[in-house]
Order: sequence, then C-alpha cells, then structure tokens
Amino acid sequence: MVWFFINQVTLSPSLKLLNLYRNNIESIPESFGNLSSLEYLNIKFNPIQILTDSVGNLTSLKKLNILKTNITKLPETMLNLPNLEVVYIDVFAIDKKIRDLLNDRGVEFEYMEY
Repeated sequence: MVWFFINQVTLSPSLKLLNLYRNNIESIPESFGNLSSLEYLNIKFNPIQILTDSVGNLTSLKKLNILKTNITKLPETMLNLPNLEVVYIDVFAIDKKIRDLLNDRGVEFEYMEY
C-alpha cells in the first residue's frame, strides 16, 4: 500500500526530511534522486535490499538511516554526497569498500549492535 503511494505522489524537491520508518517498502524509486534539498532519509525497518544509484544525486543529504533493512551494498554514487555526515547501519551489514571510502571523507557510521 505505501509503495503505491510513494510511486503516485510527487515529492517536492524542497523536502528536507523523509521518514519512511516501518512502511514495508521494498525499493526506492529512481525519482528519489530529484529530492535535491533532502537532508535526512530514514528507511529503517523496511525490507529494502538495494539503494539505487540515484541516491548519489541527494547532494544535500546529511543523515541516512538504513538500520534493519536488507541493504548489504552501498552504491558508489554515495561518494558524490558532499554533505553526508552519518550513516546509521547494522554491524557488518555493509560492504567494506564503500564504507572505507566514505569514512576517509569524514562520514561517520553509527552501528547497531545485537
């Protein structure tokens, strides 16, 4: 139901915070890359498996919460996010390559321990 809603609604490019916590969302549409003012994206507790490359267009993004998702790989386009400060992830859930590259750029990772 929520997925249908997200695909049918035009989200304003001036949107700063998007909280999709616990909505049973399985994927994020490519159009999310048009949210140029988005600073905080919370997709925690959703069965999402993949972040699309369009996340690299979210140039204002500061915080990304992907805790309790099925995401195991971050797209390389995340290296294009100059304002990204912190990514909330599950321990060992994300591949080391991109995590290390983002870490080298000053991005912090806050881990959830089980």
